[in-house]
Amino acid sequence: MAFLDSDVVPRRGWLEALLGHFCDPTVALVAPRIISLTQSDHLLARYEAVRSSLDLGQREAPVIPYSAVSYVPSAAIICRTSMLRDIGGFDETLQSGEDVDLCWRLVEAGARLRYEPIALVAHDHRTELRDWLARRAFYGSSAAPLSIRHPDKTAPLVISGWALAAWVLMAVGSGIGYLASLAAAALTGRRIAATMQGADTQLWDVVAVAARGLWSAALQLASAICRHYWPIALCAAIVSRQFRRAVIIAAIVDGVVDWIDRRGVTDDDARPIGLLSYLLLKRLDDLAYGAGLWCGVLRERNVGALKPQIRI
Repeated sequence: MAFLDSDVVPRRGWLEALLGHFCDPTVALVAPRIISLTQSDHLLARYEAVRSSLDLGQREAPVIPYSAVSYVPSAAIICRTSMLRDIGGFDETLQSGEDVDLCWRLVEAGARLRYEPIALVAHDHRTELRDWLARRAFYGSSAAPLSIRHPDKTAPLVISGWALAAWVLMAVGSGIGYLASLAAAALTGRRIAATMQGADTQLWDVVAVAARGLWSAALQLASAICRHYWPIALCAAIVSRQFRRAVIIAAIVDGVVDWIDRRGVTDDDARPIGLLSYLLLKRLDDLAYGAGLWCGVLRERNVGALKPQIRI
C-alpha cells in the first residue's frame, strides 16, 4: 500500500526501487528520498534544498530510533498491508508526528523499515517565511505527544555524563571550571582506555577516540541548546556573561558545522546558500521548532520530550 501527499511528484522508477525491498518478508515499510520540486533562487528554497526536514540524505539506511534515520516522513511511503493492519495503521488522534509514531510502532513490533534514496519523490517546499516558521513549530509540537507514547525514543540529547560535565564546566569559564573540565575529559579518556585494552592499542588511539567523543558531544550540546532548550539558554544568557558567550559560540559552531556537512547534498547546477544566510535561517528554524516543542510540552503537561538521556 502506497501513501503519497497531494503536493509530491514521484520521479520515474521510484516505485520499482522501493518494491524490491519487499522481497525480505520482515520489511514493513520503505520510503524514498524527498527532494525539492524545482530549483529556485529564493533564499528559503535554497535553504530547504539542503535542510528540508523531509529530505533524509543520500545514504541508504535502516530506520532505527536514535540513528541517522530515526523515522521517515509519510509524504511518500510504501507499507506492507498485513503489517500495517497488525499495528492498527496511523494513529488518527495525533495532529502531527503520526508518521514518526507509525515507524516506531512498526519497529517495536519487530518489523524492518528502510530508507531508499535511489527512489526520488519531489515536494513543493514552503518558501513564504510565515508559513515556513509555522510549519517548523507544528513539527516541534509533535514531540510531547510522541514522548507519551514512546518515552524511550524522544530524548533531545543522548550524551555521556562525563562529556556533559566537561563541556558544562568549560562553559563556566573560571580557572576552576577549566581545570575541572580537563579532569572530566581525562576521566572520559580513562574509561575509553579501559574498553580498548589490547596489545595493539596505542595511547594515540585512545586520545583520538576520546577527542572524537568529546567533539560529538559538543555538537549535540550545541544543537540541543539552540533548538530544544533555547528558552532556558536565553534566560541563562541574560543573567550570565559566561553563558551568553557559550550560547553564542554554540549557535555559531552548530550552524557552521551543519552548513559544511550539507554543502554537497544538492545538484551540481543548483545555486548554493551562503554561510551567513544559512546561519540566519538555521537559527530561525531552531527557534520555531523549539517554540512548538515547548508549547506542546505545556499543552500535554508532560516534560518527557525535554528529558535528556545521560549515560554514565
